[in-house]
Amino acid sequence: MWEHRLPLILQEIKAADADIICLQELNHFDTLATTLVPEGYSCFFRAKKPSPALKFGFPADGIALFYRHSRFSCSPAPAGHCFDSVDGQPAAQGFVTAQLHDKLAGHTLIVAATHLKAKAGFENEQTRVHQACQLLQELQNMHDRYQQLQLLQQPPVSTGTGLLQQAAVLVCGD
Repeated sequence: MWEHRLPLILQEIKAADADIICLQELNHFDTLATTLVPEGYSCFFRAKKPSPALKFGFPADGIALFYRHSRFSCSPAPAGHCFDSVDGQPAAQGFVTAQLHDKLAGHTLIVAATHLKAKAGFENEQTRVHQACQLLQELQNMHDRYQQLQLLQQPPVSTGTGLLQQAAVLVCGD
């Protein structure tokens, strides 16, 4: 099945000519990374733990972030995060984040890719809301750190109005 899907995925990626690619439920990260890194992408992967794919003899699925390193630099390094369940225990689902600096436009972009809890039902919906709140809190924390770094710069980066630059935020996933 993967042998059929990989060429189709690569065809879509090449047609889109995307600078940023976020994928969920990817269980052949190494194969895709081996193909995309020579095409100029940097990549990061967070495996789902535990991954149901392992039960069927496939590599662990997870969340992947690829970005074109000719367009973006990344600092600090991308990070993988595990959601906490409502009772405080680590959940299988999570997200990845990266702070990318656009070399062409001179702006900063905070990127997050996530895969929230699946399946219908009130309890799962409550879990997704809880997970979305955790994701939004991490994005706020990242933005706050970004602005704190701006304050430490000499001279401070300004929008011309005396205000600090805002980092754009891109959230991908389901």
